[in-house]
Amino acid sequence: LIQSQFSSARLDMRRGWGKASCRHGQLWSVPCRSAATNAKNQNAQSKTKIEMENLRNVGIMAHIDAGKTTVTERMLFYADEIQNVGEVHEGDTVMDFMDQERERGITIQSAAISFHWQGKTINLIDTPGHVDFTIEVERSLRVLDGAVCVFDGVAGVQAQSETVWRQASNYNVPRVVFVNKMDREGALLQTTMDSISTRLGWKPLALHIPIGQFGGFKGLVDLSTMEAVLFDEEGRGRSVVKVSLQGEEAAAELAPWGVEAEPLAQAAAAAREELLEGVAEADDEIMEIFLEGDSSLAAIPRARLLAALRRITLNPSLKCVVVMLGSAFKNKGVQPLMDAVIDLLPAPSDRPPVEATAPNGNVFLRKFNDSFLALAFKVVYDKHMGDLVYLRCYSGTMQAKASLSNVTRGLTERPAKILRVMASDYEEVDELSAGGIVAVVGLKGTRTGDTLVLSSDKHPATLLGMQVPPAVFFCTLEAETGDDQPQLDFGLQCLTREDPSLLVTEDLETGETVIGGMGELHLEVIRTKLERQFNVKCQAGKVQISHREMVTQPVEKAFQYQGTLNGKAVTAEVTIRLEPDDRLGVEENVVSVSAVDDIAAEPKPSHEDKEASKNAPGNKDAPRAPSKSAKKNIQDIKDAIQTGLLDGLRAGPATGMPMIRTRVTLLKTGDLDTSPIAFRAAATRAVYEAAKTVGTVTLEPVMSVEITADEADLGTVLSDLSAQRRAEIGDMELLQDGRRIIKAIVPLRFMVGYSTDLRSITGGRSSFHLAFSHFAPEV
Repeated sequence: LIQSQFSSARLDMRRGWGKASCRHGQLWSVPCRSAATNAKNQNAQSKTKIEMENLRNVGIMAHIDAGKTTVTERMLFYADEIQNVGEVHEGDTVMDFMDQERERGITIQSAAISFHWQGKTINLIDTPGHVDFTIEVERSLRVLDGAVCVFDGVAGVQAQSETVWRQASNYNVPRVVFVNKMDREGALLQTTMDSISTRLGWKPLALHIPIGQFGGFKGLVDLSTMEAVLFDEEGRGRSVVKVSLQGEEAAAELAPWGVEAEPLAQAAAAAREELLEGVAEADDEIMEIFLEGDSSLAAIPRARLLAALRRITLNPSLKCVVVMLGSAFKNKGVQPLMDAVIDLLPAPSDRPPVEATAPNGNVFLRKFNDSFLALAFKVVYDKHMGDLVYLRCYSGTMQAKASLSNVTRGLTERPAKILRVMASDYEEVDELSAGGIVAVVGLKGTRTGDTLVLSSDKHPATLLGMQVPPAVFFCTLEAETGDDQPQLDFGLQCLTREDPSLLVTEDLETGETVIGGMGELHLEVIRTKLERQFNVKCQAGKVQISHREMVTQPVEKAFQYQGTLNGKAVTAEVTIRLEPDDRLGVEENVVSVSAVDDIAAEPKPSHEDKEASKNAPGNKDAPRAPSKSAKKNIQDIKDAIQTGLLDGLRAGPATGMPMIRTRVTLLKTGDLDTSPIAFRAAATRAVYEAAKTVGTVTLEPVMSVEITADEADLGTVLSDLSAQRRAEIGDMELLQDGRRIIKAIVPLRFMVGYSTDLRSITGGRSSFHLAFSHFAPEV
């Protein structure tokens, strides 16, 4: 099942009578019943804040195969959550529990778990690294307070690394970096830090330096304490040895590990100086110490340095990131990373108040001690319990079986149970409090991105939802027998609730079911889920590519709609201008209907005007005055015309695919004394006729591809890209282990089935990553 896993000790939080929030920039409060009640409420809020400070909601994100799941598995092992360490290649990790994940050796869905470290509770979400499942990263980052970005020590920042980093920036999520696989040949910390600067545009602040390189990697130096940190290999890294490089016994203590103390101390001193200079540039408090002289800077204590690093981490606008290192597979460096999650990443109470929208459209700030407000960020279908809806609570408290209002959809919901989940084990709890993440049973109509409040809330607010990327791969699905069709429909209905990036439509000409997704693997996973979870036998058609259309030149078009509504004849006329605009975004269109206001504001015609109109019955430009009923209907007409114009842009005349980068302007209308429905139909048809008049160009999706290949396979890969796939070859990077990264721009239609082809021509030694770049005219 697509299912996040949560298991943690229950946070005992209670809500008092008083509550406060910030509306329209002003603080307002509900009066408390008495001074005693007020004191009780303040104590409850203080207790809640303390418990929130002991909580970390953190995600792990990375490019595929950077080692995220291995890092998570080691964290659980060192936190005593599991007794045996699972491995991805053996298919027995806790986090990758789906059959398809274990078979394919990749993470397909976001999976979460809770554990304790240093007296704190960490809610950790392991997200997929494959681009086809980027929606899982998107919705996880939407509700998380911090993130750990794992980089491959050899490859550095990779294509999907940039994507997830950009997603984290969209939600202003504080993050730290863990450079993994430092034991591999060619793994260099400096190379990864350079790629952070060049590809991400952030300044790396190295908190660690490695002890040994490649196969001789033994541990790290913590620059905040100037200690060598070494890990017992026989005990799978459970035993950690720390040796002060400033102590007289350093040489003797490091000798058994095969480490020379003096050169290591010199390298650490230089690295610490570089770290402090970088911190001073970003933090005023350290800058003041820095200006006092080198002696005071060198003596800065660990606590003060970590406090500065935490201030920098909590302010992503500074674009500075703390970098740590290790090798999760070799059981080195994970415990210091867990310490950094506690020391550097924020608690829910450290995050700014969440922005919410009031019913009147005003945006205000919601604090954690205000009334209950939660966001649904994941929906999972369970055969035994039905739909499980995962909630992140931003403020207040919800008791089990409380009546809830789905503000987004205007529904009333009543949860049956509140659960903390770990794989197939569930722990029922009584309430959900601010900062918490749980699964709820019994919400029938709630979907990903919906806002939930208590039904008794007199000031319901709405939270920002999530951005879902458009589907680019499509294929038909057909049930093997007529008896399987109802189950196929039910399975797709459940999967579309779970996965917002899955699109299900019907081909109007053939009646076939068409599914759309982010890639070939995404569609293949969906088909397999239908077979295994819903016992549906179905056949998938050939993969198709989603195209777009764009008008070639400006055009003006008038269209008059004539029809029947409720037994009465209705007429509506609009004149529009349709024009291409390359300045607009990839999927962007602009629609303007302000002409309706101008028409409604025209003065009442004079007696002479009326006489002129009589003498010129065909004069459509003669002044006209809307009736009183039409003036009351102006906003409805504007909304109808705008909706109609947008409807018209959804299907171009050539392929029926959406039109993009198009500007539509309403120039004038006919008589406003008619139905808004008629105006909507006229506007839709006007767009179609205008585009058909001048013609459209068909645009195809063009992808950015990065291929990692051995030097021996370089010629074969380049030849295939140029000759068979019409690729535009870009830069080529040389990795430290001798492999090459080939960057190219390729039309998506030539990349269908490329995974199989690449394995064939390179003997399985190469890998690739695809990401959408832009739409371009089909050649």
